[in-house]
Amino acid sequence: MHCHSAASRLTKPEVRKAIFFGECATEPEAIYELAKRRGMDFVTITDHDTIAGAERVAHRPDFFVSEELTARFAGEPREVHVLCYGIDPDDHARLQERAGDVEAVAEYVHSREILAAVAHPFWEVEEPLTLGHRKRLAELFGVWEVRSGYFGTELNAPAVAFREACGGVGIAGSDDHGGVHAGLTYTETPAAESPEQFLGHVRAGLATPKGEQGNRWKLAQATAAIGLRSLPGGLGRAAGALASRAPRVRPKPAPAPTAAIDEPLADVVGL
Repeated sequence: MHCHSAASRLTKPEVRKAIFFGECATEPEAIYELAKRRGMDFVTITDHDTIAGAERVAHRPDFFVSEELTARFAGEPREVHVLCYGIDPDDHARLQERAGDVEAVAEYVHSREILAAVAHPFWEVEEPLTLGHRKRLAELFGVWEVRSGYFGTELNAPAVAFREACGGVGIAGSDDHGGVHAGLTYTETPAAESPEQFLGHVRAGLATPKGEQGNRWKLAQATAAIGLRSLPGGLGRAAGALASRAPRVRPKPAPAPTAAIDEPLADVVGL
């Protein structure tokens, strides 16, 4: 439900991106084959603000086209990633037109009955989201990604608690960027005969987040080091060594739920 291919754009200024390494180098066909080998009944690709990669495998009957839309709160420097599932090229174009206003995005997906989910809701895409922003996102989108294979429990646990407090559906996805973890974190529903039926089950709340959740920072650090070492001569060796030792920029951890679920969720996620 959350996976990237070589079609994803450069987005955030990590070291590997600052020197023009792509968001992901894995071809869409390889992502599809890996997910199928790992037992996925249905597969999608959610590249950043494009469906170019997904369209390359869209002819397969067990595949549905999706994207990870970068949307903004209108007039604010705050962004959120919205996973939009089962879309077509016209939907993609209309979503891009509305990306500057997350309210307009929500209005469009609801009018078109498109399943949409807030991706990694406690990850700071741009400026930090306030409690008010997250409350509004919970009102706009009934589905949240609560289990990410990219992030660990420090970000997944508050997403679970917030979603449970507000009501709605939780899903899972690998957020794979390297052709390694696709199909290891996934969303399970009752048996479905088609992608449309599968998405219908998710919309109806018949979804269970499954699979691993973990921290990919070491993998990102290694990728940066390998990429930097490809620079000429001593510059590459020095830059690679520096990238290997430099601390990565990490998200500010949100408070995790306590064992006593009866405690006020205000102590957990600020509600």
